[in-house]
Amino acid sequence: MTAACASHVTNNHCHSLYAEMAGAKTAANYQTPLFLAASASAEFLADIGLCPLEAVKVAFSPTTLHSAAKAVKEHVA
Repeated sequence: MTAACASHVTNNHCHSLYAEMAGAKTAANYQTPLFLAASASAEFLADIGLCPLEAVKVAFSPTTLHSAAKAVKEHVA
């Protein structure tokens, strides 16, 4: 599952949850803030959920430090 897919699925869930909490009339009157809050919440939850996968991706990456980063590391140390 990609970050965009996880965020989209979570966004739909968050939007439904927030709309239900706000009530039909309030949700209709405040659609933009509701969508913004749902999107921010979904992105936050997707980032937390995908963080371990990103760590594994970096750990198994063949080159974790590029040559420029290695040069900086050598000069700083």
